[in-house]
Amino acid sequence: MPLPQAFVVRAKNNSDAGVAVVSGVEVTFSVLNGGGTLSADRVVTDENGLARTTFTPGSAVGDQYVQAAIGESVAVFVTPVRAAGPQAFLLSRGDMQQAAPGTPVAISPSVLVRDAWDRPLAGAEVSFSVLSGGGTVGPAVVRTNEGGVAAVDSWVLGSARGLNTLRASDSAGHEVLFTALAAPAPSPDISLFVRSPVANTTVDQDTLQVTVDVFSRFQLRRIQATFGSRTFPVEVSAFNFPCGSRWCTRYSASLPLDGEPAGRKLLTLSARDEFGGENSELIVFHVDRPPALKVQGLSHWGVVQSETVTIDVTCVDDAPAGCASLELRARGNSTPLASGSNRLTYVLDARPYDGGLLELQLTGTDALGRRRDMPLVLPVELAPGLTKVASAPEGAFALDFGGSRVAYKSPVVDVVGLLDVATSVDARLGSGYLAWVTPFGAIWQDRGSICTEFRHSGYIRFPNGGVGVHVNGPYAIYQESATPFNGALKLYDTLSGRTDHVADSSEYADVSASGDVVYERYGSVYRYRAGSSTLLKDARQWPLTDGINVAVAPRGSGTARGLSIILADGSEVPLAEPREGLRPRTDYQVANGWTAFRVPFVSNGNLGIWVRSPSGDISLVSLPDQYAWLEALAPDGRVVYASAGRRYLAAAGSVPVDVGAEHGIVKVREDRLLLLLGRDVLEMQ
Repeated sequence: MPLPQAFVVRAKNNSDAGVAVVSGVEVTFSVLNGGGTLSADRVVTDENGLARTTFTPGSAVGDQYVQAAIGESVAVFVTPVRAAGPQAFLLSRGDMQQAAPGTPVAISPSVLVRDAWDRPLAGAEVSFSVLSGGGTVGPAVVRTNEGGVAAVDSWVLGSARGLNTLRASDSAGHEVLFTALAAPAPSPDISLFVRSPVANTTVDQDTLQVTVDVFSRFQLRRIQATFGSRTFPVEVSAFNFPCGSRWCTRYSASLPLDGEPAGRKLLTLSARDEFGGENSELIVFHVDRPPALKVQGLSHWGVVQSETVTIDVTCVDDAPAGCASLELRARGNSTPLASGSNRLTYVLDARPYDGGLLELQLTGTDALGRRRDMPLVLPVELAPGLTKVASAPEGAFALDFGGSRVAYKSPVVDVVGLLDVATSVDARLGSGYLAWVTPFGAIWQDRGSICTEFRHSGYIRFPNGGVGVHVNGPYAIYQESATPFNGALKLYDTLSGRTDHVADSSEYADVSASGDVVYERYGSVYRYRAGSSTLLKDARQWPLTDGINVAVAPRGSGTARGLSIILADGSEVPLAEPREGLRPRTDYQVANGWTAFRVPFVSNGNLGIWVRSPSGDISLVSLPDQYAWLEALAPDGRVVYASAGRRYLAAAGSVPVDVGAEHGIVKVREDRLLLLLGRDVLEMQ
């Protein structure tokens, strides 16, 4: 079919006398692409200097070009050619109606068909068919009118109460759906105002939040939400809620969408009063969640202990086509290490990351451009002699371990939990950032210095705060104050639930697994045992106790007294020559009669880590090293110390063993030396 308008050019002559049209010259028209034809390809200009031809486009879709030329002067005409037939197939009227079962809807469903130039397309054939709910539609085939609209004469709903669906389609594969609710006539005594979901919005979560405000003259018997084949109760969430000029009751529900495929969804909200009056609202929404990424064999903050690590990732989307792309990157690097669509596998050499973090980023994208980014941070520790004994939930950080239970902290917010790896029971304890495992549960502390114990599925909050908390076995000490050193020092027995008042205040305190407490108050060191305090030393000291011995070192600048231990019989034994700045736990520790320390020995002078046995034997257990510092002392005299970024396991009479990099936290629990690294608990052997 030729174009309705001809292509026209005008020949002009530019001279000093001005611009004049030129008649009688030949213009050559030529088709440059697309295979179209011209009514004339050589045309002589008329008295007005005009030459015209008519163009019939070829069948190729795209821009087609025609050139007009006089000598070297050229003009080009561009004709966009689009596919024939319907290009837009739109719902016009008649969707989301309600009528009594077995009766026609009030507005006849109709569709609007447009061509490639967005003009109404007349004469297009549209088919209508009942998709669900029963009922009839007529006629089944309708041609569009001059306005591009095709409408049925009637749509009679099915005889059963519920949703009815009508499909309109054409031979090109376009289709739209109409929905109607077959239900009794709505009661004038009930009004529903749907707040969420908003009609035609897209939900990208695994739950649908439903909120509806309801006005009713009479007592409501029920309010429910129907989604697919499932019906859910909607419960009261607020009273006397303003809705226009009236007061409504607000109802809310959270509907599960997990496993629901992407696409158009229908939600029916209905309310019925005590006299059988009823009203309903239909809401159309769309489900399209971002892709889900699943990593096989690895977990966020899980320790890698092999020299190679295989990244095996699956991308799952709720659309039938699956994921459009899947990429693996090193964090901070825009160039992918590997890419795929629904799955990728990539092998990495973990050795360059030993003692540090392997930080990766996974990105999955669906066909609509929705993406899911997932970090994958992997601590790498390749040292032998570390055995994994437990793990916190994926992505969490292990804080403590005892028996078969891991205390952990969420990586996103300050929430702590307790996971029993033997039974898989996971108790989310509450807000907090520190936690200790106890025989019956756990103690945790929040950033407001409030301590709470989880015990036999119940909660006990420590009175008046809990500053300076230290837990050892079944005992805990803390101060009843929001400011350290000012509050009363308390001893809490988790076995009996008893709390003892130790002292009105203290500046430093420690507790043993047997319940002995040592503390400094007003420049003197005391031991609390069996309900009473005994003065041990009249000096400002940092005391530590294992229930047998007490190690003390001078506290404060300018103090140059050495480390000593006070034995069970009350006698004091010096261990190190005078030195300033000694700190408990990093410079000295005590356990089961053993003492470990890092200051020079009085009669020797060699720098390094030393131990004193319960019998009084003193040995250098590290290599001579002035930078080594203590991390843990086990009840059997084994010592873990760190130096130059590495960690060593040592004992009297043996050569220190390298047990990995200096990362994570080392703790002694139940005679075991444990490394808490990321989400994992590893035992040093």
